[in-house]
Amino acid sequence: MQLIVCGLGGAGSRIADSLVSTDRRNSRSCLVSNVVLDTDQQSLADLYVIPKEHRHLYGVHSASGRGFNGHRNRAREAADEELTELFRAVDDQLTSQADGVLLCAGLGGATGATLLPKLADKLRTVYELPIYGLCVLPGTESDEDIDQTRRESNAGVAVDAVSAATDSLLLFDNALWTK
Repeated sequence: MQLIVCGLGGAGSRIADSLVSTDRRNSRSCLVSNVVLDTDQQSLADLYVIPKEHRHLYGVHSASGRGFNGHRNRAREAADEELTELFRAVDDQLTSQADGVLLCAGLGGATGATLLPKLADKLRTVYELPIYGLCVLPGTESDEDIDQTRRESNAGVAVDAVSAATDSLLLFDNALWTK
């Protein structure tokens, strides 16, 4: 199976970057192309292997290139405003070799979790390819704070929308994964 991997948001972009790095080391590739979409300019700059021309910053007017820090409503508005351009960034990478699209996102933040269902729906209007989700739940911190509570709440809201928007969802618990 040949996939287009799309990283959405900071966590999703890091996942996509890792997948592309691993794929390049294998003798048989399973990735046709890649693209990442994020509202945080520094997160995009920190990627290792995804080419710069496949990195797309959006929400600049509302996030000033610094992300939304878990504020889902602001991220949703940015995704709505720029959905056509974000779709084009993914569409530019789709080829006839692709057997599916893998959308990667963290569910605790705002950017990836709010963009994934919208982008999946838009892709379905044009392509008859399966759309898979690879998502991570937020890690738990030893001290409960407002940001941790927001991340957990965001994940609870996002999981249903992401599950409904994808043909199959691989969900990882970041707290267990990093132990």
